[in-house]
Amino acid sequence: MKNSSKLLTKESPACRKDYRMVPCTDCEPLWARLYERDTSRPFFCDRDGIKKYDLSEIGYERRNGYSCYNNAGIKLLKRYEQWKKENGR
Repeated sequence: MKNSSKLLTKESPACRKDYRMVPCTDCEPLWARLYERDTSRPFFCDRDGIKKYDLSEIGYERRNGYSCYNNAGIKLLKRYEQWKKENGR
C-alpha cells in the first residue's frame, strides 16, 4: 500500500466548493503544477507571486480555480509501460 494524498472537495462556510489535500493510502498519484527546480518540492502562488508550500495557504480563487494538482501523469506512465513492452525494455 502506498502513501499519497488526494484532493478533497469540501463545502466552505459560504456553501462553495473548496479543495483541500488529505492523506490517502490507496489513491492514484497526483502531480503539482509547479515545482522548485533544485528540490522538486511542489509550491503554490497567489497573485502576489509569493511561494507557499501548502495548498491551504493560498487564497480561495487560486486554490479552486487553478489546477494546482492533477493526475495527467498517469496517462504518460501507461504509455511509457506500453513503449517498454513494444521496445523490449
